[in-house]
Amino acid sequence: MESKYYVPSIEEFRVGFQYEELMGTESSGLQDWSEKIFDISEYIDRNGEHYLLELINGECIRVNYLDQSDIESLGWIFEGGQIISNGRKDYRYNEYILSYIPSNNHYAITTKSQYGDTPKVLFNGIIKNVNELKVLLKQLGIE
Repeated sequence: MESKYYVPSIEEFRVGFQYEELMGTESSGLQDWSEKIFDISEYIDRNGEHYLLELINGECIRVNYLDQSDIESLGWIFEGGQIISNGRKDYRYNEYILSYIPSNNHYAITTKSQYGDTPKVLFNGIIKNVNELKVLLKQLGIE
């Protein structure tokens, strides 16, 4: 697996979860990753068996770590990087700022400071993928 992707755990799956699945057969040499959105009905075979765990254990499912294109796909606007040692990148969405600090892989979501006000920190931590970011934004009421 490339470092840009990771194999998710079964607990991460819910309806609407975005991931990629390895399609095709190894013997044919025609394997490729296909983007998918999770729907439980796709992973029940004719006998009613669930085979999602088998795909996860076989590393046939992967998820893209959160990146700039994921953030921008949700309407955030890249405002550039800060000229400081940690290489922070900032994104804006209405009155909110999402900051990413690569040195410790942390994200922070704050309110945008106005008229000298101190920004309010709404979140500070790790966000692994776009699915987690969507859930977090919904929980914070930022949609």
